[in-house]
Amino acid sequence: MVKNNVSLWGLLIIIMLVRLLFSIVLPFADTTEARYAEIARIMAGSGDWITPWFNDGIPFWGKPPLSFWLQAISFNIFGFSEFAGRFPSWLASVGIIAMIYRIAISIFPIEINSNAQNYGVLAGLIYATSTLGFVSSATVMTDTFFTLGVVLTLGSFIIRIKGGHIIWSWIFFVGLVIGTLSKGPLTFVITLVPIVVWTALFKRWSEIWKLLPWVSGSILMLILTLPWYLLAELKTPGFIDYFIVGEHFKRFVVSGWEGDLYGNAHDYQRGTIWVFLIFASLPWSAIILFQSMFSGKHVISIYTRLQENHKKSINN
Repeated sequence: MVKNNVSLWGLLIIIMLVRLLFSIVLPFADTTEARYAEIARIMAGSGDWITPWFNDGIPFWGKPPLSFWLQAISFNIFGFSEFAGRFPSWLASVGIIAMIYRIAISIFPIEINSNAQNYGVLAGLIYATSTLGFVSSATVMTDTFFTLGVVLTLGSFIIRIKGGHIIWSWIFFVGLVIGTLSKGPLTFVITLVPIVVWTALFKRWSEIWKLLPWVSGSILMLILTLPWYLLAELKTPGFIDYFIVGEHFKRFVVSGWEGDLYGNAHDYQRGTIWVFLIFASLPWSAIILFQSMFSGKHVISIYTRLQENHKKSINN
């Protein structure tokens, strides 16, 4: 087990170092990366840390500023380059993998299952080697930071339920802060909806209320996020209407919404996202499909063992 664990860690470290090397030698990949890098460059040069600027006199209302803040800081430290723009995203990806590992060993405690560490590293390895995970782990975009926020929140919830230290109760809200400042209120939909559904299904309302500091944690989250939203609206009026109403409601409920200032809404047929998911998860989606088609019994056996391990961890 120890030998396998070292091998998996070694492979994971090599993959992340290779991705870091690519971030140094490859030019900005598309218009999105170049656009976000320019927004961060303008922020670093102007010293305006409230409003991301799309161009001179044109504010960028499409995303909150967390990714631009970190990229601008990186530009100030390392100078303007592909590596400097991508490095914060790479660090966020390392944080995501670390959380995936921590979640795995919480679900499968080491004292009960000696393979728990292998499961954790393997889960991180799957994320790092999936097409989307590998590509997005060092790009000048907001998605990696948003993913980090979501993983921190959901992961902290799982770890806390499994008896984790009280510090995870506060990391839960830190994740919400990161998500809200990197992507927006969508964070609450992605994280809180599954938590509410799970809690309702298993009727654990009183337990969940005691495990997390909902009132003080929510106040802390608002203190760390709300001021920027208010300052952004005061500095460039119209931001709240466009970002909250337009980007978070009209984009999804109004087919062919024409209010998008930076792209086109619903360019693809509905349901195309599932096709994208298959490609984004390669090679693992192909492996799962192959096993489902030709080794159904083996997959069911693995699932059964995982359920048995989970039941043992609960009973102990």
